[in-house]
Amino acid sequence: MVLARFFKNMVKTRIAIKTGFRIDPIPQVLIWESTNRCNAKCIYCDFWRQRKAPDKQLDEMEVRDLIDQAAALGVCCFSISGGGEPLLREDLAGNIEHCKK
Repeated sequence: MVLARFFKNMVKTRIAIKTGFRIDPIPQVLIWESTNRCNAKCIYCDFWRQRKAPDKQLDEMEVRDLIDQAAALGVCCFSISGGGEPLLREDLAGNIEHCKK
């Protein structure tokens, strides 16, 4: 345990030296709430009552730009979530394919 911590700190020290002791945190995960629309009427949730217009959401090109920006930052996990039902987005499959690239 102590030896593992030693090597971990040694790696961090080497990175700090290479970057002039400037370590910027790299985001690991980006959670994108893909939609607020929902076709279920769960008793514990009221998203289905809100009925927000889909035009208030990111369009396909904006989502792909978001994915590209996240990748450029070094994000390793792009989580597609939703306040509603993500499968209601018609461009979901294309956005997932873009994430794979």
